[in-house]
Amino acid sequence: DKLALIVDKPKPGGSGTTNDGNTAHKAFEKPELLAEYLDLDPKLLYNFKTIL
Repeated sequence: DKLALIVDKPKPGGSGTTNDGNTAHKAFEKPELLAEYLDLDPKLLYNFKTIL
């Protein structure tokens, strides 16, 4: 809820899922919080953010 991401439900209107670039961009805006959710090293996710 803190990241406000919905990744397990289809978009309204049947236009696919929320697994897209905008969702990824939003997730990587806060790499520390994403790392906490995924139980990963925050530095790893920060590096992914830089690469992607």
